[in-house]
Amino acid sequence: MLPGLEGQVKNPQGFDTRTLAALQTQAINNRAMQEQNAMKGAGAYEAAHAGAGLPSGVNAQIEGQIAGQSGAALQGDLTAIQQQNEQLKNQNYWRANSALSGIAEMESPTSYAGAEIGAGNAVANISQASTASDDSGFAGAFSKGLGNVLSGNAFFQGGGGSALVKQFGGSGSGG
Repeated sequence: MLPGLEGQVKNPQGFDTRTLAALQTQAINNRAMQEQNAMKGAGAYEAAHAGAGLPSGVNAQIEGQIAGQSGAALQGDLTAIQQQNEQLKNQNYWRANSALSGIAEMESPTSYAGAEIGAGNAVANISQASTASDDSGFAGAFSKGLGNVLSGNAFFQGGGGSALVKQFGGSGSGG
């Protein structure tokens, strides 16, 4: 695994040679077919209109324009394929680089320490959440109120009500 990844970092590859050749051949064949169809269309128009009274050499100019536009379009297609190839090389380089970095990080002794510290922090956070949930709601209020009763702080503290009654939202009057 490592030699393949290191090879992609040192000499990244895009499309394999077969795929690249197939893409280029397809582009060439498609443009040739389009050019041929355009030439046929121009020839059919000329034949249907008996040359349409065009001066000598005009049909040759039309065919030349079709060929020139087809050549420019083909060059654009081949350039796009080359750009895709270079983008794939770049992606493969960064994927291999990232994978090698990940392997190095996994093999690093400090990553084990970081994992242990992270696990310890997770346990501490769970413990804090559990403690906080124990102090909330009826059970927490009841235990605080019971603590006040047992410590002697639950009886009248001014205002005619007890701390215990105030703890549970009572009115503080008898009954």
